[in-house]
Amino acid sequence: MSGNYIKDERSGRREEPKRRAEPRRREKLGRREEPKRRSFNIQKLNVKKAYPLLLQIFNLFFFFYIIPDDLAESFSILLAIVGGITTMILTFWMAFTYVPKLYEEVPIFAGLLCISTLFLFGIAMIYKTVNFGTNQLNENGIVVKARIIDKTKIYGKPPSTTQYMEVRFKTEANKWHKATIDLTSSEYNRYHEGDELFIRYSSKYPDIARIAYDKF
Repeated sequence: MSGNYIKDERSGRREEPKRRAEPRRREKLGRREEPKRRSFNIQKLNVKKAYPLLLQIFNLFFFFYIIPDDLAESFSILLAIVGGITTMILTFWMAFTYVPKLYEEVPIFAGLLCISTLFLFGIAMIYKTVNFGTNQLNENGIVVKARIIDKTKIYGKPPSTTQYMEVRFKTEANKWHKATIDLTSSEYNRYHEGDELFIRYSSKYPDIARIAYDKF
């Protein structure tokens, strides 16, 4: 009996350290998991920080490379406004994400710097579309007589007022076609609905057309 009691007592003493070791093992496992969680949170934070830059790259790539040049030329003003606004918003986001101290130290300068991207984008878009249209007219331009069927003037703060007219003409394929031509203020006052004038249009992209002043 006494021998069994001693064995039981000894076995009880041996089991106690095992029971105590379980919380220690859990503590060790918890300590090992903490660095993994931290690294995972850091990776998440880095991915979130990359969002504004990636979206800005996609934004510029979409407007300048994905949209077809002839379509961009037809809607150059609209694309310049929409693209300029999205570029400005993404630039603000990038600045808040990457250089927050700049807003704390010089908020006015930082704000003006971000707003300037709106105008820079618009200038770049207009330049791109005008250059494309000029090259098309130089390479594939055909002069024909057209009739003015409509004139439009969109009022805004000078010099943002926009004028354009819609003309109808026959292409070299003997098909009637309509095109929109941007006008200056003096051109808008000079030409009237129903007038006929010579225009130069692109045989490849008939929507691209301008007044042919060399035929007057």
